[in-house]
Amino acid sequence: MVFALRRATDEQIDALLARPLLIEDFLYNEPRVAAVAKTGLMEKLISTFGFASQNSTISGEREEGDEIDLDKAWHGLHFALTGSGWATGAPLSFLVEEWPEIGDVDVGYGPAKAIRAVNVARFNDALAGFTAMDLRAGYHPQAMLEQELYLADFFAENPEEGIEYIEHWLTELRTFIAGCVARNAGVVSYIC
Repeated sequence: MVFALRRATDEQIDALLARPLLIEDFLYNEPRVAAVAKTGLMEKLISTFGFASQNSTISGEREEGDEIDLDKAWHGLHFALTGSGWATGAPLSFLVEEWPEIGDVDVGYGPAKAIRAVNVARFNDALAGFTAMDLRAGYHPQAMLEQELYLADFFAENPEEGIEYIEHWLTELRTFIAGCVARNAGVVSYIC
C-alpha cells in the first residue's frame, strides 16, 4: 500500500466533493473527455443530433510536482511524528486524520480524502518546528509492532534502515507541503 497526496485547490476539492465520480480522472489523469474530443466524435454527435457536451472534468492541468507518494513509509512516518498509529487530532496527525471522504469511489484502498488548504498550512507550520532529533526520538519500532502499523515488521527487523527511510520521506513531504502552501492549495490523499 502506497500513500499519495495530490495537490488540489479548495475549488477543485469542492468540485470533487460535489461530484465524486470525477476523482479517478483527477487522480489518475485519464482525460476521457480529451480522448473523445481528439476523435471528433463529440463534435459529430453535437452537429448531427444536437447533443450538448457536459463538462465532466475538473479545471486545472497536471503540473510537475503536483503529487507525491510516500511509498510504504507513510504509517511509520505518522507514528514518528505523533507517537500513535492512529488519528490524534493534532496538526502533525495530518497523514491519517479523519478527513472528509470524496464519495464512496474506491481509488485503491478505499475512497480518497479531501484536505483543505487551511489544514495543509496548519500541518506545514507544525512541521516547521519538528526536527530530525524529534523524528528519531519518536521512532519506536517495538511500539509500532504493538500497534500493528503497516510495515511494522520491517521497522522492527531493520531499525536503522527504517528510520533512514522515514527521514528521507519526511524531507520529501516537507518540500511537497511547502509547495502546496506557497500556492494556497489543499491536497487529496489516497492509498493505492
